[in-house]
Amino acid sequence: YSEQIMAAIPATVMTWGISCLSTCNNKSNEHLMAENIVNSTTGITFDVCWRDDVQRVTIPLYGDFNVENVLCVLAVLLALGISLTDATKKLAQLKPVAGRMERFGGDTQPLVFVDYAHTPDALDKVLSSARKHCQQALWVVFGCGGNRDTGKRALMGACAERWADYMIVTDDNPRFENSTDIVNAILSGCKNTHKIEVLQNREQAIHSAISRAAAGDCIVIAGKGHEDYQEINGTTIPFSDRACVLAALEMRNK
Repeated sequence: YSEQIMAAIPATVMTWGISCLSTCNNKSNEHLMAENIVNSTTGITFDVCWRDDVQRVTIPLYGDFNVENVLCVLAVLLALGISLTDATKKLAQLKPVAGRMERFGGDTQPLVFVDYAHTPDALDKVLSSARKHCQQALWVVFGCGGNRDTGKRALMGACAERWADYMIVTDDNPRFENSTDIVNAILSGCKNTHKIEVLQNREQAIHSAISRAAAGDCIVIAGKGHEDYQEINGTTIPFSDRACVLAALEMRNK
């Protein structure tokens, strides 16, 4: 319905996106677009195109969705009268939100992303994005929460299997459910179990992936993101994926 909405607005409409809408060449509308996107282990480089101006920018963020987020911010700044040159100057200083496609490692270490993705759609977006930044094998460590939507478990298993070269299924927040039942529900969506490992202790699962991955590999730790606890059988246990990743990377250096 976007074209209908824009047609009903009497003022000039600014749009933004990675692709060009059919209406973006309409003289009554203005379109901000990203082109020539290059993904690397250090972030994303792309051209920001606005009117007759093109600025080549690099952001220390990961995933096409972050390109779209940046375009949204730039569109607001442009609408406020700030020039594209001034608006893009600060992009290199952007920092990720904790636990949202947050990068650790890299260089002589595997590239590790910690993300809150805990639905099939979110996991699909994170893994497809990580694949673009991955030089070699893609690993994923994830589980599903207990006493929540059971229908997503097999879907997330299928999604992880589709994108990852190596997959470790572990505990998320099992809450009052039997964690083995949750794992089995995830595995029910998978076809090739030869590349799937089950390590229900989340700390062990993260350490296992990081200790075994090659320097050019990419590891996604999905499901808990910024959370600093696990809920197990009515008990809240201190646990942080981010802290665990840092500890595992430090051990790998020894």
